Amino acid sequence: RTCNVIIARFLDSGSPVSTLGVIHRLIGVKREFVPSLTNYNRLINQLCLINRVIDAHKLLLDMRNRGHLPNVVTYTTLIGGYCKIRELDVAHKVFDEMRARGVRPNSLTLSVLIGGFLKERDVETGRRLMKELWEYMKDETDTSMKSAA
Repeated sequence: RTCNVIIARFLDSGSPVSTLGVIHRLIGVKREFVPSLTNYNRLINQLCLINRVIDAHKLLLDMRNRGHLPNVVTYTTLIGGYCKIRELDVAHKVFDEMRARGVRPNSLTLSVLIGGFLKERDVETGRRLMKELWEYMKDETDTSMKSAA
């Protein structure tokens, strides 16, 4: 618990590279230490914001290796990071992996991916994903998620 509080404080400072270093040092000292899912997600987000998407992706792999299951937030953040650096093929692979691992994308996930393809003027893929979004939303029971789509 104390280690996760320390990590959270580093994340609050907005220095993801330093936070990553702290995590590696903590793991070096206490091998069984596993950052919380929230801290992993926050760090992945901060790394994506500074275009360190490969590092963020490595963190997702580390997270899985340490027993955490990435959730829709984790995957959506990483997809957004890849879209930001215009690596749409990788973003789509992460999306496919997400579904293959049983994590159900939400409207935000699809919106992020659609936005990435439309920014690159890949209207056909954007349209196909939009259809998929509407199919997903037919079964959505959360009205706030439906209205976000």
